Amino acid sequence: MNKKNLKYYILIALMVIVSMSIPISAHANSSSDAEWEKVSQSIEAEGQSIIAEGERIKQEVSRIEAENAKKSNNAKKENEEWAAKQVKKQSEWESSVAQKNAEWSSSVAAAQAERQSSIAAAQEERQSNIAQNNAKLLNSFAEEQSKIKSEWDRSVAQKHEEFESKVAQSREEFEKKEKKTLSIIIPLIVLVVGGAIIFNVIIYRKAFKDNKSSKTTFVPFQPITRDNENHIPINAIQKIEGKCMYCGKDISSDSEFCSFCGKKQVEEYVKVFNRYNMNNAEFIASINSWLASNPKIANVKCEFNTRTGYGLLANKYLLDSVALKYELFKNNNENQYGIVELKKFGLYQKSSDALLSEWQAYNPNAVVLKRSGGRHSRGKVGHELFWGIGAKNNTQLFVFFKFKRNP
Repeated sequence: MNKKNLKYYILIALMVIVSMSIPISAHANSSSDAEWEKVSQSIEAEGQSIIAEGERIKQEVSRIEAENAKKSNNAKKENEEWAAKQVKKQSEWESSVAQKNAEWSSSVAAAQAERQSSIAAAQEERQSNIAQNNAKLLNSFAEEQSKIKSEWDRSVAQKHEEFESKVAQSREEFEKKEKKTLSIIIPLIVLVVGGAIIFNVIIYRKAFKDNKSSKTTFVPFQPITRDNENHIPINAIQKIEGKCMYCGKDISSDSEFCSFCGKKQVEEYVKVFNRYNMNNAEFIASINSWLASNPKIANVKCEFNTRTGYGLLANKYLLDSVALKYELFKNNNENQYGIVELKKFGLYQKSSDALLSEWQAYNPNAVVLKRSGGRHSRGKVGHELFWGIGAKNNTQLFVFFKFKRNP
């Protein structure tokens, strides 16, 4: 309720009070009708004025209500416009947020792609560095091996030259002593010549009774009792599944050769045997025992290192060392390897091929892989006794072969 409505109600209340008080005054003071009429008219005029004022107030109230309704409608319209603006702003904000999210997702995807690309480039560079380092290591190792082999060959050649020099010196001294001895035993020369035939038949044949080595059949070699063999690889490269041992490229795990560098993908091992103080038979027996004790070795390659042993009746080949290069199977190899010495000492001639063929006839299951040796001259005394006859008839072979374990 506003102030104008309150004023209107107050005037109505005054009129009621005045109308109630008039009769009381009339009864109390009835002496003057004229005065009463005058008062009545005044009151009526005042009532009319009050009614007119009430109508005016009523109209004012209606106008105010109309204005209030208009203001309410305007406020409602403004509220609707504000709500529409808020909806529009909300839509624009959501659209902006979605655009920002799309831009952020795109930037994140681009950053991830760039990161993956940088990782791939770094991995490729790392693989390239590893391959280069492996190549450098291989080259340095090959150079070191070549250097060591060169030094070893030079040392062996020097030792051999020293040995040959000592042998030549010994032979010269022996020849000098021999001349002196022959000058003393000239009266006995007839007896020596007469006993030559007896010596050849009895003593010479007995001394070299192993001429039948080519007519014997080998017996499978027995393994020796030893701890686990320490196989020494030729190179220091360890085989990695799916990688080439030499260039590091990716290859199939079952590839025998690398499709990039062409090298065989197997680990090779080396074993060197030295004769020391053993004779040929003992030395070869020790090697055969080792071969029998390692049934997993395969694809064995053999190198013989021999020298000439000078003697009075006949020179001989001495087997100083044997080098074996081989691979290792996971399971036992069906083949066993061995070494045999074939020799023929006598007056009649027999070539190396004939000696080997004769042995193969007695050993048909043997496959010859390597041989070394041949014919050489007699010793000094043997040459003089037989006047040079059959000087090149002494044949000696070292044969490396393989055979089936259970033929």
